[in-house]
Amino acid sequence: MLYQAMRRHGRGYGWNEDGPIEEDAIIPVHIRETIGGAELLPSHHLLRDVAADESLGHDIFGTSPGHMTEHLKDVRRRYQTRREDVAAVLRRSHARLGASAATLDNLDRLAQPSTFVVIGGQQPGLLTGPLYTVYKAVSIIKLAEDLRRQFPYDFVPLFWNASDDHDWAEVNHTYLLDGAGELQRLEYPLDPQFEGWSVGEIPLGRGALAVIRRLSEILADQGFTEEIEVLLLETAEVSSTFGEWFSRLMLSLFHQHGLIMVEPGLPDLKRLAIPLFEQALEAPLVPSQLANDTGDDLEARGYRRQLHKDPTLCSFFVREHGRREAVRYAKGVFRIGSQTYTKAEIKTILQDSPERFSPNALLRPVMSEFLFPTAAFVGGAGELNYFAQTRRIYEYFDVPMPVPHLRLGCTLIDRPTARILQKYHLSPLTLRDPDRALTEWIRARADIASPALWQSLREQVYRPFTELKGKVRAVDPTLETSLEGTLNYMLFRLGKFEKKLVRQLKKAEHLTATQLRRAAEALFPGSGLQERTLNSMSYLSRYGMDLVDTLGQVVPESYGKHYMVELS
Repeated sequence: MLYQAMRRHGRGYGWNEDGPIEEDAIIPVHIRETIGGAELLPSHHLLRDVAADESLGHDIFGTSPGHMTEHLKDVRRRYQTRREDVAAVLRRSHARLGASAATLDNLDRLAQPSTFVVIGGQQPGLLTGPLYTVYKAVSIIKLAEDLRRQFPYDFVPLFWNASDDHDWAEVNHTYLLDGAGELQRLEYPLDPQFEGWSVGEIPLGRGALAVIRRLSEILADQGFTEEIEVLLLETAEVSSTFGEWFSRLMLSLFHQHGLIMVEPGLPDLKRLAIPLFEQALEAPLVPSQLANDTGDDLEARGYRRQLHKDPTLCSFFVREHGRREAVRYAKGVFRIGSQTYTKAEIKTILQDSPERFSPNALLRPVMSEFLFPTAAFVGGAGELNYFAQTRRIYEYFDVPMPVPHLRLGCTLIDRPTARILQKYHLSPLTLRDPDRALTEWIRARADIASPALWQSLREQVYRPFTELKGKVRAVDPTLETSLEGTLNYMLFRLGKFEKKLVRQLKKAEHLTATQLRRAAEALFPGSGLQERTLNSMSYLSRYGMDLVDTLGQVVPESYGKHYMVELS
């Protein structure tokens, strides 16, 4: 089925026989293949089994998509936070961020008692990070729309900007494809004085300008590069921190859809979460113990646990001198770095400066559902595997665990790559291993390399030896082993020659090999999924900002599928 997006504004970008051309047209988007998201996971992965057996998902997570009606009733009954206060904090934040009217309308809806949120999140990656960040937001938005059609309630899309995270090395870089199809790394230079800070609080400085300049060089002469430059410059200019820049970019990309961005570091939001942190202080080691126990249970079922926590580790961090420090508890005192605190002292800090507290990976999902009446959580396979170890933590804090949904995924196929696939009659997935794809293409094309031919030769060698075995055994039984060794050696040498022949044929197909490698690098950079490496700017610079909206329009399901999307 061929889908067409709205007419693009500004210059278009297309391809003819000689390469890129400018044009003023619409973007045809063709969903070439649809794959179950779980099919891309390793065998016996928890999510594979959950996709095949909803009852297992309900057993692991305590809920499932088929039990949404009961879950919504449970959330309405147990949600305690004053939603008007949460909405007011976010209104102030979004007014400062220059949010669209659609987002402000959704914040008004959030204050209403019949509204739920669909939530997902990500660390604030450079230029929004890998493509899957965009796909996660599309999933959240579409799932909110789907639920709005199914239930007599309102649902709003909410994206949690995990700016409290302090793993700078994970978010400080991204990858783009240049005009030659080569992978280029783009990195934000960090001032050493901010080492150890939460990534969202790192001040945005001249590093942003260096990033934008480098992006312009990498994406030079593409149809919408100037538009991308303007977006990045305008959002960077008014952003004080790295995390704020991420929020502004996401709000710009999804301005028509009313996406709400939550920055958990907001002092007023942390103040609303004080009761949750107070409960975490009362029995500070319980979350780690519960997560470890659940991990043991998953391993007993034959699944891989996602984490094992130090049993002395608390479920929250405290910021000291700008650094986000882990908190350990033993013998009645809390240790933060080289300092120790009594429970009374740390409670005082919480009341006076709640913004210094942030949840760790165990408490973070509970905090979001404590603050928001959450219908569904949208995440990737790794996140949901992690999520599987938090059910008992939700129960301990008496917070309803949201219904989990595996986000949608996409692999974008540009016109040059599509032409290569068409030329060699290949499925996109075959290029996960381009060398194997080339081998199979050569074997199918060259009679001398046909697998059937070489299998026939092996059979012709093997058959007389089989007939000879009985006669040799009659002469001397010990000779049979020697005969088998001779046979195996001959088959081994035959196999070696077959491989040598294929290698020589592959060398003769230099152009084919080059084209397949280039297509593979575009579809599966570094042999991994495109969405886990490439940044969206590689495609927005070529197809325009409307591409994000187009993808949201054309994908028929909002979660659990991976789409091979052909762009012209």
